Amino acid sequence: MQNLQAYDISEDRGFLCKFDADQVDLPAELVEIRSIAMSLPSLLPSGRVRTLLEAQLPEIEPETAFQSCGDEALRLMMVHYSFMVQAYVWGEPTAPEALPRCLAVPVTALADRLGQLPLLPYSGYVLDNWAELERGNGITLENTRMIQHFLGGQDEAWFVLIHV
Repeated sequence: MQNLQAYDISEDRGFLCKFDADQVDLPAELVEIRSIAMSLPSLLPSGRVRTLLEAQLPEIEPETAFQSCGDEALRLMMVHYSFMVQAYVWGEPTAPEALPRCLAVPVTALADRLGQLPLLPYSGYVLDNWAELERGNGITLENTRMIQHFLGGQDEAWFVLIHV
């Protein structure tokens, strides 16, 4: 049998993240960013998500902000930043020509650190974006929830949770 860890696979969770994503502690500087990302369901319907993200999202220096982050925190922040990037690009009728620095610099730094492209990958949308409703009751459809949403709602959650 192959060494599963070499492929970032675990016996009990398969390709799903090996950590409890909803329990990841972040440095203080990143807590506000997570909060803004989690507010996307209330920002997107406004039709002004770009203006709101630009006004609320602080510019960070990734070398400093991500310095003390382990793999788990980096992956969680990639979930949040990649959702915000997608909301920024597709959350209004016409796509922008560029991303603001407050999104472009951190998402690129995270992608570089994680060895992926600065997009919303499947790992960010599904594999690292779930939690158990009742810890220890197993990973089942009835016992999982989606952490980061675009708009929220049952359809969005079920699309992700079926994959989990």
